[in-house]
Amino acid sequence: MKNVARFFSLVMVLSVLFTSCGGGKEKTPDEIRDSLLTEIKNLENGILKSREEGKLDLMVANKMVSLYSRFLKEFPEAQSAPDFLFKGADLYSNALQQPKEALAWYQKIIDKHQGFTRYPESLFLAGFTCQEKLANPVKAKEYYDVLIEKYPDHPLSADAKQLISFFGKSDEEIIKEFESKNKVK
Repeated sequence: MKNVARFFSLVMVLSVLFTSCGGGKEKTPDEIRDSLLTEIKNLENGILKSREEGKLDLMVANKMVSLYSRFLKEFPEAQSAPDFLFKGADLYSNALQQPKEALAWYQKIIDKHQGFTRYPESLFLAGFTCQEKLANPVKAKEYYDVLIEKYPDHPLSADAKQLISFFGKSDEEIIKEFESKNKVK
């Protein structure tokens, strides 16, 4: 019994020595950021190629959102943060079919990155995710209303108004509306 205890003690001491003597210097925040950005860029290029070919490996998509998450945790104020949030939301919504996660990522853009060039698109896609994927037209309308109010001349505002007009209507009613509008033209 004493030999077993000594063996485990030796293993513990050696593991502490090996982990504490890491063998190299700690990376600086800039080195960590640059390493993550390189890894993200390489994986994004792979995703772009696979999307062009009409296929996207779910493991790769999961790895990509994991990298985005890691970067955003380490560097939440980075200039690339809203872009990574947007790309991650897109992967969650479309490739991974996780609309609640997508909405959470769009919400982070909405809450923290009002100056982001794709902010209006984020509002629209948050609304669309609520409407189409989460079956929550009330919440969708809230996002659409903010888009319409803040960006009345944005092309997606017109789309948001159109989508709001469809709330509560059956597919048949919507088709009839389109048909009657096309007859008028």
